[in-house]
Amino acid sequence: MASDHIAEENWAAARLELHYSGHLAVACAVVNSHPRNLYAWAYHLSILVRRLPGVPPGEAILYGVSYSRSLFDKYGTFREDLRIGEDTEFNNRLTHGDRPIWAPRVQTVHLNPTSFRSMVRSQYARGRRFGFHWSPETEESLLVQIHERFKSIRKLSYRSVQGIDRWFVVSCWPLLLVCVVAYVLGINAGVRQRIA
Repeated sequence: MASDHIAEENWAAARLELHYSGHLAVACAVVNSHPRNLYAWAYHLSILVRRLPGVPPGEAILYGVSYSRSLFDKYGTFREDLRIGEDTEFNNRLTHGDRPIWAPRVQTVHLNPTSFRSMVRSQYARGRRFGFHWSPETEESLLVQIHERFKSIRKLSYRSVQGIDRWFVVSCWPLLLVCVVAYVLGINAGVRQRIA
């Protein structure tokens, strides 16, 4: 579990149930720490839309994984030379039958910023780290990157939440665009820094 997450009440029990039923790797969903704050929603959607509990299973990304020890015996351990993305690299080594399963009832809470300034600063910093340590270069213009990312997050966020949360999600879309701009600018700054 990441350091900016808090385990929900059923986090361990739901994981263990799935492991005991034969699954070697279990990925979890992430919920918003401040579901009545638009800045928190914009931030959350920008980086975690594909880990919302209600995301269509085929769209979910498999992180926050608990692993059976047998997988480390079989594939080795996490690479210690990676600053970020060590779980991504490890998951890519797993063959089809050993890959994580999506378990939306296993949940953590992500601690999201609740002000405009902290939202933008954190998005930019997160994008910059990603660009420096992990992201490949792209030939697309900044405007295309921003447009495509915003469009896909907006569409998926609407499909992934219900009830009053959907109202907050739709209401935060202008702020989501700000997040996407900050994140993409951060990625590009990180890539430039890496190249330099």
